[in-house]
Amino acid sequence: MYNIAIIECSDRVIEILKGNFLNEFKTPARCFKSFNDASEELKENDFQLVVCRNICEEEEESAKLLLNHLYDSGKATKVIVLGDLEQSGFEFETLSDRFRVEELNRKAVRLLGISKEELVEMKLPDYIPFPLYHFYLMSTVPCDIYIRIGKEGQDEKYVKRIHSENEFDKHAIKKYEGSGLKCFYVHKDQRRLFMNSLVTQTLAKIDSYTENEDIVDAISDSYEIAKDLAVTTGIDSHSAILIDGTLESMTKVVDANPKFVQLFSTLVKYRGTVSYRHSYLIMIFAKKVLSKLTWAADDIVDDLYSSLVFLSFFHDIFLADDKLIKINSKEDLSNTELSEEESDLVHNHANLAATLVQKMPRAPSGIDILIRQHHGTSNGVGFTNAHTSSISKLSIVFIVLETFVWRLLNFKKGEESMSTLFVDLEKEFMLPSYREVVVALKASIIS
Repeated sequence: MYNIAIIECSDRVIEILKGNFLNEFKTPARCFKSFNDASEELKENDFQLVVCRNICEEEEESAKLLLNHLYDSGKATKVIVLGDLEQSGFEFETLSDRFRVEELNRKAVRLLGISKEELVEMKLPDYIPFPLYHFYLMSTVPCDIYIRIGKEGQDEKYVKRIHSENEFDKHAIKKYEGSGLKCFYVHKDQRRLFMNSLVTQTLAKIDSYTENEDIVDAISDSYEIAKDLAVTTGIDSHSAILIDGTLESMTKVVDANPKFVQLFSTLVKYRGTVSYRHSYLIMIFAKKVLSKLTWAADDIVDDLYSSLVFLSFFHDIFLADDKLIKINSKEDLSNTELSEEESDLVHNHANLAATLVQKMPRAPSGIDILIRQHHGTSNGVGFTNAHTSSISKLSIVFIVLETFVWRLLNFKKGEESMSTLFVDLEKEFMLPSYREVVVALKASIIS
C-alpha cells in the first residue's frame, strides 16, 4: 500500500481521485482542501505521492507552497500538479485542468516505480479463485484454502476449508465438485506461494506414474490447468513452466511408444476433454508423419516436431466450448448456431493464440505464423475457401493431421473403415503438398 495525498478544492474531483486510487492502487488517499490544511500532515508523514491542484480557492499558490515545503524539508515525495505551473528547483509532473484519469495513473505508476507485475498484483481481489480441477494433482497446500459463502459482493465471507499442509487427493476434490462447489480461494498474499506448489506438485505427479492409462489421465489434468492459466492470467513464470513441463511429458510418452498403437487406443477411448484428445492425437501422428516427408531432413526434424507440438497445444486455446473447437471450416461455421460473441471468437481465435504464444520464453521460432495459418488463411482470421500451397509446409501438415484426427474422434464403427477414411482425405487434399502428407500418414498407419 502506498502513502498518497490529494490537495484539491473540488469535492467532485476529490471523489474521483479517491475512488481511482482505491480501485487501481488499493490505497486510501488522504484528502485536503488546501496546502494549509495539509501542512501538518506533510510535516509528520512521508507521502510517496501528492496530487495537488495548482491554485486552490482560498490560496493562490497551493502547488508552489507544496513544492517549496518539500524542497525545504528535503523529502523525496513525487508530485503531480493539476493545472499549469512554472516552478524551478524541484522536479514534478503536470496535468491539464481537464485531465484524464488514465493519464494520471500512467504518471503515478512511473513516479512510484510500480512494475507491471506489481500492478497486476495490486488489482487482484483479496481472495483469488482457482477451479477445483487445479487441485487434482496436488496432495497438500502450502497455505490455507478457503471457500466463499454468500454471493460475490453481497455479504460474502471466506471460510477456511483446507488448512496448510493438510493432505488430500483427487477423490476428495471430486467430492467437493459433487456437492456443487466450483472454486477454492487463496488469499492474494499467498498466491505466488500457492502457484509455486501447484506447478511443482502437478509436474511431479505426472512423473510418478508408469502406466500409460495413469499418465494419460494425469497429463490431461495438467493440460487443462496449463491452458486455463495461460488464458486467465496470461503467460507468466508459472504458466510458462507448467506448459513446458506438460508438453515435455506428452512428447516423452510419444517417444516411449514408437508404435503408438496402445497410446492411440488409450486416447481414443479416454473420457477426457475433446481438446486434450484432439491435441494429443495430432502430436502422436505428427511424430510418425514427419519422419516420412522428403523435406523434413533428419537434422531439423526435432525442431519441426517441437513446432507442431506447440501448435497443437496453442491453436485452439481460446476455445473453451467443445462446439467451438469442432468448427474447422466455413461449412462447420454455417451449420453451428453461435452468438455474436462466439462467432467473433471463432473467427479471431488464431490471432489471439498467436499473440499469446509470442510471450512464451521458449516458443519455437515462427510458431505465431503457424498458428495464424492453421485454418488455411495467412492472416489468422476465419477459414479458407479452398486449400492453398501458399502457406507454410508445417501448417499444411497440421491441417491434414487435424482433419484426420477429427475423423478418428467421430469414427462410425461399422459404417466407416480406415480405407474409406483415406479415400475421403485423398479427395479433399488434391494439391501435391497436401497429398504428400496424406501418403505419409497412410504409410505411418500401415507401418
